[in-house]
Amino acid sequence: MKLSLLSKQVEIDRIIEKHAKLNNIKIHNFANVGNHLHLVASFKLRRQMQKFLKVVASLIARLMTGARKGKPFGKFWDSVAFSRVINGLRDLKGVMNYVTANQIEAKFGKLEREIHLLMSKPEKQLDDFVTKFGRWVRRLEKSEPRRSSCSEPG
Repeated sequence: MKLSLLSKQVEIDRIIEKHAKLNNIKIHNFANVGNHLHLVASFKLRRQMQKFLKVVASLIARLMTGARKGKPFGKFWDSVAFSRVINGLRDLKGVMNYVTANQIEAKFGKLEREIHLLMSKPEKQLDDFVTKFGRWVRRLEKSEPRRSSCSEPG
């Protein structure tokens, strides 16, 4: 059974907002990508963030699986939450851009995500993007039968 976090977007947003407030955590950016979440958050005490991650992960798992006392589901998350410290303004901008790109991908698809990443980084990635775009166009052309723009007289 494949469960998408996007199917319960509103409920997940409420869980995160409520428990961020309870644990004195500020959410700066958030993306629900369907099979995982991205959060950019700040907090004063490490134990606040640990408690937040533990509670939110368990509540989301219960929401998605319908598990409750007496009706277990089994394992929902593939691994424990990954976290890292953001060092400096440049790193913060990069992380915020990455989360925004994931929001775009969740709503519109990978091509639009690539366009966003390209627009946010100057010429450095232009060649890579053009190559990926060309591959995407070729795959699209192969998957759709060609239609003639002119018709034969009947």
